[in-house]
Amino acid sequence: MLVSSSVWSTIFLILSTLLTLGSSQRCGGSIEAGAGVIRSSNYPDGYPASDCVWIIDSGAENRIRLKFQVRDCSGDSLWMYDGDGTVGVPLLGQYCSTVPPTSIDSSGRFVTIRFMSVGGAENNQGFVISYESIDVALGSRVIWSEIEPSTGSVRLNSVPADPVVMLKPDGTVQDTIVTDFYFMAPSGNWTALETRYGERELIWSDGLRNVMIKGSMGSDRSVKTYASTSPSVLGVAVDWLTGNVYWTDAAYDWIIMHDASGTRNVLIIDEDLDIPTGLAIHPSRGYLFLTDSGSRPKVERSNLAGGGRLQLVSTNILRPSGITVDYETDLVYWVDSDPSYNHMEVCNLEGANRRTLMFSPINLGLFDLTISGNYIYTTAKESQKLIVLVKDSGQQLFNHDLQYTPYSIVTYAPDVQPQEYSPCSSNPCSFLCVGGGPNGYTCLCGNGFLLKEDGRTCEKEGTIDPPQYFVASRSKLCRYPINFHDIAFSMVTNFNASCFLEERIHAVAIAVDVEDGLSFFSDFETKEIGMTTLRDGAPVQIIMGGVRDVQGSYDYNLES
Repeated sequence: MLVSSSVWSTIFLILSTLLTLGSSQRCGGSIEAGAGVIRSSNYPDGYPASDCVWIIDSGAENRIRLKFQVRDCSGDSLWMYDGDGTVGVPLLGQYCSTVPPTSIDSSGRFVTIRFMSVGGAENNQGFVISYESIDVALGSRVIWSEIEPSTGSVRLNSVPADPVVMLKPDGTVQDTIVTDFYFMAPSGNWTALETRYGERELIWSDGLRNVMIKGSMGSDRSVKTYASTSPSVLGVAVDWLTGNVYWTDAAYDWIIMHDASGTRNVLIIDEDLDIPTGLAIHPSRGYLFLTDSGSRPKVERSNLAGGGRLQLVSTNILRPSGITVDYETDLVYWVDSDPSYNHMEVCNLEGANRRTLMFSPINLGLFDLTISGNYIYTTAKESQKLIVLVKDSGQQLFNHDLQYTPYSIVTYAPDVQPQEYSPCSSNPCSFLCVGGGPNGYTCLCGNGFLLKEDGRTCEKEGTIDPPQYFVASRSKLCRYPINFHDIAFSMVTNFNASCFLEERIHAVAIAVDVEDGLSFFSDFETKEIGMTTLRDGAPVQIIMGGVRDVQGSYDYNLES
């Protein structure tokens, strides 16, 4: 079916008018995909009289995939067109009255969606449509980071996401498998890797330069998004609905999250971790999954703000490493790299129905894994192999010898990261927003700030949260972040020491009681020991006078 020029003139008149309205009134508009969702006004509480037009542009050499998450608009009209609204654009379908297919793909870079309701509908929920840009040029790939042992050069390598295309007709692996490289460097330590497919992005850590990097697929452009990691970032995960990036740091035994730009960050978890390794996220469930390969190895789950922690696996586990989630079946998979018993296991989101998929008495050095359709790809450091298994049975399909040592691995393909509406998309938080919580989101604040009663706004509290270094510097007491020696000062141009107590005469020694929020210090000139709370500008209480040359400090019990 074709659309007449008079109809399109009406549509674009409506569209140009709508784009001049305020955001609270706007329906329709131009969208650069990406990935995301389109919703009817006031969803799910009915919708007013509407005539809305969305035009989605996926960019050159891309296509658009549409999926209905919710469709409740009977009696009204929802049209989808295979193009950008020029004369003669084919109609893909009218889906308020017709059951849509599982997914709808455009033939080119544009899709136009028009929704019209003459009188509105209070009893209909409306609709939610997800869209995702499909990378036609690169196709579906499995990508891993690797390091050349002798030279230290690094690169991101890849093979087709469907392993069947690498097999001969008799089911054996092809004699030669051609791989494609995307990013390379003469040196680096690229151990953790993640993708945000809808944005055509790869995100990885470089432990040599202590930074997080974001690269654009289809180009050689990459930018450093976060400085001041340690060399021991072993896992990274992205919440593709918000763009938030989570990563483990085994040097500091913590998990940090930063926003898509890397300009805002918050410490998510810093307790009861020994050697945090792998990370995975289930955005629609609001879950963060992690592995810890330290003295008390475990597989754990928390919410996306780091709370509500639950140990899924803590017995018969030795050195868990990479972890991933199957979003279709709600199953969690991980590898255990203990040299005496390399194996891969799976359980459900609650830690039940645990079973072993594969094991090897030989030390393969299993490091990470990713799901691609009905298959699992896993990297083996010690044997320098890429191993492919059938997901349900664990049967090995084939393994492929690599020239470099492989580390983290991801699947870059459509439908791998399911799209849905995120309440964070309306920017409800003054600092950082994560999915989950009573309203579908939770607001987080940075160090030294507290969340106000409205649950959205951060205000400066003046408190000094650990972990910190505390330094007595003659006339003042100052603090430095615990990862001070890993800060990349070439990137952090605005760094300043934060001093919480000034106008001292000759402060020499300092001690901190983190549990009670107190700081003690000695003054060489006044021969006094002072105490203050761990707050910026807090008053000083002199607790002892007439002391001699106090140049060190120790912890003692004032009640003894």
